[in-house]
Amino acid sequence: MLRKLFIVAILFALTGVMASAQLKLGVKAGFTSSNTSLKDIDTKAVNAYHIGGVVQLDLPFGFAAQSGVLYQVKGVNLDDDTINISTSGITIPKFIDKKYQFVEIPVQLQWGLDLMFVRPFVLGEYYWGCSVNEDNAKEHGFAYGFGIDITRFQISAKYFKNHDKMKGLQLSVALFF
Repeated sequence: MLRKLFIVAILFALTGVMASAQLKLGVKAGFTSSNTSLKDIDTKAVNAYHIGGVVQLDLPFGFAAQSGVLYQVKGVNLDDDTINISTSGITIPKFIDKKYQFVEIPVQLQWGLDLMFVRPFVLGEYYWGCSVNEDNAKEHGFAYGFGIDITRFQISAKYFKNHDKMKGLQLSVALFF
């Protein structure tokens, strides 16, 4: 009997937590700056963009979970100042400027202080992506950063790194309906 009462109490508590949760839909866009770490070679940043739809579930105690689908452009840039290939005493300048287009699904957890119309927060994220312009190219990685919710707007900044050693910064603005 005590076990059944305990289970019923937990179910009521979970029902209360889910009832206080709020679901928001929105659009997100921003600036992405990425580069790649290669052994003994410093690459230059490629500046691009991202755009997509997001959904956010506001949870109790300052937590929120956010996901969506983003079209993301990242890349790598090597120029004559960065790399030279030497063959038989002749230096051949090499230039590489490659942009990768991904459809990504981020899963982000936020925690912040709810201060009426403003909510500053920190975030952690794991994402999966599939390339649009490369055959069977996939990526996954992590990100962390911070942001602020101001009524229906969200501004965030994060550092990301994927499994292929591509890393960078991302600045985003989201509008929730």
